[in-house]
Amino acid sequence: MQSDVRITDHTASAVADFLGEGGYAAPLIVSDPNTHRAAGRQLASSLSALGVAVEELVLAREEPAADAEAVGDILIGLVRTPDVVIGAGGGTVTDIARLVAHRMDRPFVSYPTAPSVDAYASPTSAMTFRGMKKTVPARAPEVVFANTEVLSAAPHDMIAAGFGDMVAKLTSTPDWELAAVVAEEGFDEDIAARSLRAAESCTAEVDLIRANEPAGVSTLLGGLIDSGDCMRDWGGSRPASGSEHLLSHFWEMRAARAGKPSALHGGKVAVGTLVIAGLFERLAGMGATELGRRVAAARMPAASTLREAAVRGFGATSADTLLQGHILATMSEERFSEMAQNAARAAERIIEIAASAPTPKRIRELMRRVDGPVHPRDIDLSLDDVRDALASGHFIRNRFGLLVFWHLFSLGGLDDLVEEVFA
Repeated sequence: MQSDVRITDHTASAVADFLGEGGYAAPLIVSDPNTHRAAGRQLASSLSALGVAVEELVLAREEPAADAEAVGDILIGLVRTPDVVIGAGGGTVTDIARLVAHRMDRPFVSYPTAPSVDAYASPTSAMTFRGMKKTVPARAPEVVFANTEVLSAAPHDMIAAGFGDMVAKLTSTPDWELAAVVAEEGFDEDIAARSLRAAESCTAEVDLIRANEPAGVSTLLGGLIDSGDCMRDWGGSRPASGSEHLLSHFWEMRAARAGKPSALHGGKVAVGTLVIAGLFERLAGMGATELGRRVAAARMPAASTLREAAVRGFGATSADTLLQGHILATMSEERFSEMAQNAARAAERIIEIAASAPTPKRIRELMRRVDGPVHPRDIDLSLDDVRDALASGHFIRNRFGLLVFWHLFSLGGLDDLVEEVFA
């Protein structure tokens, strides 16, 4: 399924036509202070001039977080009940607005102000709730309106972040395939191939994207929308989000607990992709025979060991919440044996999957060409932050992937990996 994407320099009239065709008379435009200045204010003003009765709600924080406070800010601040919700902003505003639309059972329209994330066409929202990162069902857009002039004028770090979110598909796809082989998780070859093609369409135009050229920015937005369509067709984030996203979520949660601002999502994901590319490279270099030997020697992780790692990463209260229902914490001896047998039988295939992932060198080259982050310090993180994320990040989501695979069979060497990738 392809999203209805309408690229136009006459956004207000196009939105007004859509509202009229749909019989919508009470639209709500959600923005933050920055995206209000960049696009939301002009859209609201132009729609009002065209006779549309618009309510505009600008989030209070200059740099809002996708959390319960932001959603409550909208719901409580409404003057009237809208019949359609328009999110004018980046990924954070989009996640907030589409969750509001979902909970109010209203259609959602996306008006991205920067090609910064693959969230615009997604059916889910990545939210922080009580300090924990959660992916929750939300409303996919009826239509995405894009103005290349607005997108090209976005700060370059947001464009580089969008590119980083697309580069992540190069590791999230083998991560998904690994889960299909070892954990017998559902896998769709067509959707996985589409996700990779979307990423490769962007890497092919990295220099145009770096220059904020309209053609490159349009390609980047197209890739981000295609990625969202893959998630919509699958019914979840699996085609676009693998172990690299768990590292990003870990860093975001740590920043939130410390009351500190966090780097852009795509920037964190890009650094996470470098790390996971390194882990895939190490797995590929292990070879099938050595992998089989290590799997055969592995024992199911002890509950006490798992809890210690979760407490170190998240604190006791959050650790207990995360461990409830987590794939490692609830695994039976029988299930562990099944996965070990799957991994041993498919050792050669697992090595092939690992070898299909890009090397850290390739990811670093791409991110440098787009002037994006290539080291933890570029997003205000330390090497210890990376080590901690590798040790505990897999607890964030109950999903099998490379990080869970690594901890399940105690493959070790994660501290050395950090030094190796960021030497």
